[in-house]
Amino acid sequence: MKGKNALVAIAISAIVVLALSGCIGPKDSDKDGHPDKEDAFPNDPTEWIDSDGDGVGDNADAFPNNHEEWADSDGDGVGDNADAFPNDPTEWIDSDGDGVGDNADAFPNNSTEWADTDKDGYGDNEDDFPNDPKYHKICPECNGTGKIYLKEYYNFSAKARLVDMGYISSDWHVYIMVTNKQDKGGLFKVKASVIHKGEKLWSLEAEHFIEAGKTYKFDLPAGGLPQSINQKDLKYVVKPPVARLGKQITCPVCNGTGKI
Repeated sequence: MKGKNALVAIAISAIVVLALSGCIGPKDSDKDGHPDKEDAFPNDPTEWIDSDGDGVGDNADAFPNNHEEWADSDGDGVGDNADAFPNDPTEWIDSDGDGVGDNADAFPNNSTEWADTDKDGYGDNEDDFPNDPKYHKICPECNGTGKIYLKEYYNFSAKARLVDMGYISSDWHVYIMVTNKQDKGGLFKVKASVIHKGEKLWSLEAEHFIEAGKTYKFDLPAGGLPQSINQKDLKYVVKPPVARLGKQITCPVCNGTGKI
């Protein structure tokens, strides 16, 4: 009897030794063939590796080596996180943020435009004639009527000069003397520029109501300008008020079409 008990004890010891030696095998909770200690997803039989460490297994990860992406819902090759249109395989970027993808957007860098139906280079939103490539705006001169009235302006005289009132070109001024020769007062507008060797160095506009028969001196401060400038560099225009409207004629801007 003692011999039989001894054999049983030896058999049990052998089983324990075999188990401890690993012959039974390491633990594999999800039975996917990958031991728990080597399995990134020990309870998911469909996953065991997460190469980019984003928490999504390589089998389900559309971008297994990019931790910022894991899904590509529309299959366009751009991950959903970076895709502005994750459910549209034809779009993925919206550069101007107008809700229309760059591929379909005729103006991908202009958030106020996206379509150009007549292909004239003007977006439909600003194009008064979106279906006519020949025109894009209502004529501002005649407001689309194709006709204007001849304008008779106030009679006036003007002269201008460029003066340095400071020390070494520190305080330039443009003086424009305008005399209203009309029998009633009106709002006169002036614009002056200093253009030296083809480069515009300064420009300014001003307006003033001038009584009938009076002269007004416009003083336009020009700040610091180079000492090399001269009177020939000064350009100016005076826009007098309209005295009255004459006969109606065909608009010269749109040639009577009302469109430009």
